[in-house]
Amino acid sequence: LGSIEKRLSEEIFFRIHRSYLINITKIVKVHRESHECTLATGGSEVRLPVSRDKMQRFLAYLGLK
Repeated sequence: LGSIEKRLSEEIFFRIHRSYLINITKIVKVHRESHECTLATGGSEVRLPVSRDKMQRFLAYLGLK
């Protein structure tokens, strides 16, 4: 996943967890819970964990913190 992340735009993709890399342009809604977020994308909700180390940076990146 790391090699793929290096080839993608940092402005569009964000690594929220060691196993998850997301396209932020597809996020419609973010619902924050203790250590994970519910991300709604295009009509379906998918629960994705956001690592504790990256939670604050992710929320700030989206302008939510």
